Amino acid sequence: MNRFNIDSFDLIYTTNYINMCAGVVVYIRNDLNYITTEISLTSASCLHIEIQFTPSFITSIVCIYRVQSFSIIQFLNEIEHKIFPLWSSCNNHKHKIIIGDININILPETLQSTSTEYLNSLSEFGFVPCINNPTRVTTESSTCIDHIFYSGDNITNIKSCICQISITDHYGIALNINKNDVTQDNEIKRKEIKIIDYQKLNNTLENENWDDFYNEIDIHKKCKLLTNKLTTNISNCTTVKRIQSKYKPIKPWISIGLVTSIRVRDKLALKVRKHPENNRLKEYYKKYRTTLTKLIKKARTLHYKKEIEKIPTGEPRKLWSILHEITDKRKVKHNIKYININGAKIDCSTNEILVANEFNKRFSRVGTDIALSIQNNSRSTDFIYNNQNNNNNEHS
Repeated sequence: MNRFNIDSFDLIYTTNYINMCAGVVVYIRNDLNYITTEISLTSASCLHIEIQFTPSFITSIVCIYRVQSFSIIQFLNEIEHKIFPLWSSCNNHKHKIIIGDININILPETLQSTSTEYLNSLSEFGFVPCINNPTRVTTESSTCIDHIFYSGDNITNIKSCICQISITDHYGIALNINKNDVTQDNEIKRKEIKIIDYQKLNNTLENENWDDFYNEIDIHKKCKLLTNKLTTNISNCTTVKRIQSKYKPIKPWISIGLVTSIRVRDKLALKVRKHPENNRLKEYYKKYRTTLTKLIKKARTLHYKKEIEKIPTGEPRKLWSILHEITDKRKVKHNIKYININGAKIDCSTNEILVANEFNKRFSRVGTDIALSIQNNSRSTDFIYNNQNNNNNEHS
């Protein structure tokens, strides 16, 4: 392998022999701090690379070549038990990437049940497909069998591409991660838009004192005064509205992968509406929707199970808080501004003592008032009296 060396790059490759077509080769810059591990799989060649940019910031890359002679089900079982556990106990992996020649066609229009199961498994663990177009094109077929899956906080700041080169019968695939995202911890960014209230701006400019501007002789100072006045007034009349990223999960149990799957489901629903006669598309949409619903329910159940397990013994308040969240019971707060006292409308904010006394008076006599209302109800009294007379007549 030495004859394939490239200057300034280290050459890493798998040694586990499956057949003459299998194997993974990786070139990595020799100035990076990294660790490589070969993962032994029966159905694929696999190499795990951890690149450490800072002690708390690691990019984890799993490179795979899946051998077609082994079933997809076997491959899924192996990645579930040998690859996904790599990240289950580590929070430092800010970018998690699965890349390689997987030999599973994931083009939406040609998806089979095993391909769907493969996508669902990766989605369940928070992985989003970055390549969705053909990577191998022949005169007879067009398939997407070379994949990049990404899991991390900065899904909006990554870019993927297919390089249509003819070195092999497969196109090249690439993923670019913004340099800022691998050198510092970033949350999902929210977009912000600034809205200027022009009506308010006109009013403030009309009421602005312009004497210093008109009295100034120096043109440079005059220009600076004008700029400062306009900038200050515009700033005072501007509000900032945040628009959340479309990839930000609405609920804590919904991963980025599930968000992506939800959007795929919605796009499929639109396609079904446009092409109601396409039974194959309709059937695929129903299966996809059902599977996604099950995954969301499973994720929700696991989330609340973990939350309940975290509660220390002897803290029922936290338990009830989670139970109320599960059952969607929310505290309704009533903001009472006015009360009616003897026909008069009393402001609660300015008559606190009067309002407090009225409430105390009301609740101190509520039992007596109820008792009196029962005694004064002539219909109830007559009904009881008549029933008693009827009963006495029956016994006599």
